[in-house]
Amino acid sequence: MWLPARKGLLAACCAVGLAAPVRGQDLVQAVVEGLSDPAVAREASVLVEQQPGVLMARFDVRTRNVMLHVTEDCGISSNSLHGLLLPMGIQVRCYERRDARERPFRHLDPQRCMDQPVLSR
Repeated sequence: MWLPARKGLLAACCAVGLAAPVRGQDLVQAVVEGLSDPAVAREASVLVEQQPGVLMARFDVRTRNVMLHVTEDCGISSNSLHGLLLPMGIQVRCYERRDARERPFRHLDPQRCMDQPVLSR
């Protein structure tokens, strides 16, 4: 009877380990202006995910945040992200990039980004 419980515990421990970011991944976060439609957010996610080194991209209309998981050697920068999204009417502010394991994800506050200029192309 104790054997199935141990198997369940082992499975739970393994599942938790898989959720941790992989070494060598960076987390990119930014606040975006001009994003008001979930369909456009999905389109932007697909476009950014097609870039070399981008593993995952999520745009959130409600919080105006973008989150990317990229490889450590991914060349996406604040200006390249801005240039990629500008034709869609989306502008980038408060771009941050760091090791994904450094600290937990927290949304960026769009109000704090109002003082920063929109990035140039």
